Amino acid sequence: MTDGTKLRIRPLPDGRPGIAVAGEIDMTNAEDLRAALVTAAQGDSVVVDLTAVTYLGSAGLSVLFAFVSTVRAELLVNELLAPTVSIAGLDRVARIATV
Repeated sequence: MTDGTKLRIRPLPDGRPGIAVAGEIDMTNAEDLRAALVTAAQGDSVVVDLTAVTYLGSAGLSVLFAFVSTVRAELLVNELLAPTVSIAGLDRVARIATV
């Protein structure tokens, strides 16, 4: 992977509980995403900003499914990810906003 596609995870800039994720999410870094989600979930609700994600593999989807089964989450996705999220059914178990 090149530096431009590595997974980057940061707190949300507006201070809301949650994280902003950028780059590719695949089996090589899905555990990093899981750990960041657990850390971000301090309350009963969390925002996961995926608008800068360029690839979401099955390992990343599995992490997101497991996470939203335990915490009320709002996932912000870009137009590239929206079909993947819909086909996988993640939109049936979490609130999704396409931005």
